[in-house]
Amino acid sequence: MSIRRLPEDVINRIAAGEVVERPASALKELVENAIDAQSTRILIRLLKGGLDGIEVIDNGIGIPADEMRLALERHATSKLPDNDAIEAVTTLGFRGEALPSIASVARLTLESRTADSDSGWKIIVDNGHSEKEGIAPLPKGTRIKVDSLFARIPARRKFMRSAKSEYMACHDIVRRLAMTRPDIAFSLEHDGRRIFSLNGGESRQRRVAALIDRTLKDNSVAVEYQRDQMQLEGVASLPTFHRGLADHQYLFVNGRPVKDRLLIGSVRAAYHDLLAKDRHPVLALFLTLPNSDVDINVHPAKGEVRFRDSQAVRSLIVGALRESLDLSGFRSAQPADVQAMGKWQKSSELAAPSKAVPSHESRQSLSDSGLLFKSRTIEAPKATSIPTPQGTASDLWSAATKSPLPPMGRNSATDSSEQSDFPLGLARGQIAATYIIAESKDGLVIVDQHAAHERLVMERMRRALQNGQVTSQRLLMPDVVEMDEVSCDLFEQRQDEFAAMGLETERFGHEAILVRATPAMLGNCEVKAMIKDLAAEIAAYDQSLLLKEKFDHIVATMACHGSVRAGRLLSIAEMNALLREMEITPHSGQCNHGRPTWVKLGHKDIEKLFGRS
Repeated sequence: MSIRRLPEDVINRIAAGEVVERPASALKELVENAIDAQSTRILIRLLKGGLDGIEVIDNGIGIPADEMRLALERHATSKLPDNDAIEAVTTLGFRGEALPSIASVARLTLESRTADSDSGWKIIVDNGHSEKEGIAPLPKGTRIKVDSLFARIPARRKFMRSAKSEYMACHDIVRRLAMTRPDIAFSLEHDGRRIFSLNGGESRQRRVAALIDRTLKDNSVAVEYQRDQMQLEGVASLPTFHRGLADHQYLFVNGRPVKDRLLIGSVRAAYHDLLAKDRHPVLALFLTLPNSDVDINVHPAKGEVRFRDSQAVRSLIVGALRESLDLSGFRSAQPADVQAMGKWQKSSELAAPSKAVPSHESRQSLSDSGLLFKSRTIEAPKATSIPTPQGTASDLWSAATKSPLPPMGRNSATDSSEQSDFPLGLARGQIAATYIIAESKDGLVIVDQHAAHERLVMERMRRALQNGQVTSQRLLMPDVVEMDEVSCDLFEQRQDEFAAMGLETERFGHEAILVRATPAMLGNCEVKAMIKDLAAEIAAYDQSLLLKEKFDHIVATMACHGSVRAGRLLSIAEMNALLREMEITPHSGQCNHGRPTWVKLGHKDIEKLFGRS
């Protein structure tokens, strides 16, 4: 076959395949043009997820009537500087492909009016063929309608997803672009229904929270960091405020929404020891750097970028997020889970009045409920029988007050006014020997003692390792841990690293490891379980994680085995010591797996439980 020139309409359709993949990509180009036109208000209307219609109306500078036809030609743009330096581009669009690409695969109506024009001008193009043009009555700005996208290209149309899926993609595009410009008012409508309406002039944090999750504002940290000519700002969720999918991570470079592997990997590295592997943070990060340090001309859709110094960018993002999260201290996502809170309400069975005398089982359960609150300040007496109540509620209460069980009220050594000095309050007792109950100035704090102490031990070990102050505790009798030969081989290869952490081991035959010393700060830990868990961590992550990530996994495993276990009774002094250390330790609001270590019930929440509000 001989070489020939392709017809202009075929060229346009080929180009459109790169720029206009689906309704969302067409919408992205139109909204970016509206932003570049210096608009302060942008209205978007969609029909059937954009499949049947897309309309974008702005109040920008408009297009002069004599340039509108040129705007529909390929590679015609007003956004490149006179020297055609792409690296100097500051606008979102610059390639001059959007309008002609859309017009070649849909029916496009372009209406625009400039401030110094008496009336607007309209041009209609149907799948690449000019159909009509003339005067159009409209205020200053531009209105673009796209109808019947891919209607004449059945091969493309059949690959479109459902109207709901296409709408979700369009919604995500508008949400990302609205985040970049909190100074612009955005409004989105779908099939005649208002989805959201955002006022211009908002703060970035408020705009991000309004578009992602309104509770994010109270469960996030502000990110503001600068290094040389690079600057990073935005909003990042606390580790305890997370999702099962990474669909709420929004990344922007010089005001341009991008999906870049380097940036996503940097976020993962910053949160890797704060979240479980299957959980993801919620955030919106805005990176600003000189145009000469980033290449935006990588793909026609402009969704990818390339950095001149990618390692510096990664270091900036990881450092900024870690520093911001460190400053969050003991904060944890609040309030408690709504479904869990609902279980505090009385069941209908308990709420219903009963004339029957309480049975032996109900009396026993009432008396046993006192066992949930225990303290080691007074040694609990051995089990004794409680006088059996006879008949009435007043007798029942009287019997409970005469119980020989020790009271668990306020600590007599502390005044109630002292609780205002501590964010996590003062300890009042334990529930099920697992959860610490503390009273603060503004509510009730419940702490998971094992999860909290696990994080504290991990942070202590990390600081000690960084300062070279890890000490070992020699075992009176060395412990022999039996494992399969492969696990022993992997463990033996890391013996020097473990020794630096205070864990002294050596090979003992083909299928055993001899443990001579453990980190002193772990106390009497479960040596055999810890060694086996460390071997499993090495086998699972040795090849896939960076050195620092491997180190943190090992420290986290050690900390888990050296922390206070659930079921251990603590004295009031021990509980308060744990609370005070949490208040001064970074990341103590979540355990090593990303779960919250404490929750708070405010006074209003408690009042609601009793129907007092």
